[in-house]
Amino acid sequence: MVKYIIGVILLILWLYALHVLKKTKLDFFRFLVGAAGMFFFLLFYAFNTLLVPFSYLVTSISGFIGRLTGCFDVYSSYGILAIQGKDIVNVYIDFECSGILEIITYISMIMFFPAYQLYEKIIHQVLGTLYILGANVLRLSFIGIVTYYTGMEYYYLTHAIIARLLFLVLIMALYFYTFTRTQILKQKVGKFDYV
Repeated sequence: MVKYIIGVILLILWLYALHVLKKTKLDFFRFLVGAAGMFFFLLFYAFNTLLVPFSYLVTSISGFIGRLTGCFDVYSSYGILAIQGKDIVNVYIDFECSGILEIITYISMIMFFPAYQLYEKIIHQVLGTLYILGANVLRLSFIGIVTYYTGMEYYYLTHAIIARLLFLVLIMALYFYTFTRTQILKQKVGKFDYV
């Protein structure tokens, strides 16, 4: 109960801060406060609700790839990737592997990014969530396939370094396309002529 009372107080303060920043036309600070606040609220109040469906979804889609390649099975109800190749390895899909933190971060940033209209934000949130989900499925499938052939000897290298770098590059491409490219294309710098 105390958690929700504190949440309501913080929500009121956050909304007031957003209102003040909008009135003063401080778009950058509104973006920072808005995205950070939304991330906080989604993390502390919606995280547990979102974690199980996303873990289930990621393992189910990865399981299709595992069955297709014959390299691993999944137990979606438990969020487990079972690899029975050179060695037997079970990978538990927890909050870090579900991609939910990345999705929450992306949704929070898009919601307060000033370069988009509301309908564009909704489209980017849906497509970005699907993209992050797909990138995470690719990462987990990569881990499953490589571990199937190499075993526990290279599991840490595959999981903690190579697959994480693959996922990071894919997320950076999404952020570049969504934020950097859009900001460059929509900026107004005035008329420019060569003399």
